[in-house]
Amino acid sequence: MTENKKQSVFVLMPLDGEFDLVYKHFLKPVLEESGFDVDQAADIQSQQNILRDIIRGIKESDLILADLTNANPNVFYELGIAHAFRKPVVLVTQDIEDVPFDLKSYRLIEYSTHFVKIEAAKAKLSSYGKGFSEGKLPFGSPITDFYPSGDRQSQVLGAGLHNTTEESDNALKQTAEEGERGFIDHLVDINEGYTSIGSIMEGVTGDLEELTKSIETANTDITRIASNPSTSSPTAVQRVSRRLADRIGIFNRKLEQANSEYAEIAQGIEDSLEFTVSFYRDNREQPEVTDTEVEEQILQLDSLRDSSIQGRDSLNDLADIMDGLPRLERRLNREVTRGSEEIRIMAGNIDKTIASISRALNYNA
Repeated sequence: MTENKKQSVFVLMPLDGEFDLVYKHFLKPVLEESGFDVDQAADIQSQQNILRDIIRGIKESDLILADLTNANPNVFYELGIAHAFRKPVVLVTQDIEDVPFDLKSYRLIEYSTHFVKIEAAKAKLSSYGKGFSEGKLPFGSPITDFYPSGDRQSQVLGAGLHNTTEESDNALKQTAEEGERGFIDHLVDINEGYTSIGSIMEGVTGDLEELTKSIETANTDITRIASNPSTSSPTAVQRVSRRLADRIGIFNRKLEQANSEYAEIAQGIEDSLEFTVSFYRDNREQPEVTDTEVEEQILQLDSLRDSSIQGRDSLNDLADIMDGLPRLERRLNREVTRGSEEIRIMAGNIDKTIASISRALNYNA
């Protein structure tokens, strides 16, 4: 009996020394543990034109991973080639701002080289790899969204990717039967997920308003102390700073928990969104799909997109305010740095939500 060939991943990332450790100690081992053969351009022992090797690596691999950190133009060019070949792609980045808005709604993982935070990224990458291998996760792209292929190569994962059209159809059918969840189920999951995210954002908004008031009060107190300096002024400023540090610390802990809950909900939305877009693309002419009730469920996301934009902008404004606070006291400095980071994580999460809503609405237009 012939042993099944391992599936392969080709990694697109800057050929730069600073990314060597990311590849060797994060991306490659996680994917290998998920059962893949993993290569990148630097691994190819060839004297041929490097672009030829990269294109061949993309074309012959089952899954593509593209690191968009620093918005490297070569990586974006290679990503475009991968999309043109209709390859399923996982995007990773150290900074969400390096990812164009239109790509934020696809399979995207943010990672940090911090030894604690990278564990979450490893777990997510592993789940993507296993989901791909088992044929349980659909991967979309701008190409497959708007120019679907009749062979469904880009719509089926894992084993289905190697198969004929008939076998791919069977793989999709088998996945649907195992999940026993259809288009409407996923659509409801999306709306319920966004409702949950809306509840999280309401809590964050309330905390945000309270923290803004605390910062304004602290600034007023410090200005008052500075206008009437005395020998006790440094101690008084220290007390004000520590009170503010305590308040920011409470905010940070609540926001960190909110970010964790948000990420978990967003993962479920992401999976349902891919299924929904794929199903709607293939069946949009069917009466049950174009039913008014279904379209209304999709279109009601528009108001959530507007409120999400407002929430993201408010968070970015607060992060800028915190970044501008004077570094007066050690505890305050630590909490401000931590708070600014958590705020920008939440803003990035919301930005991905906005992108996914826009993708769903644009596709439905």
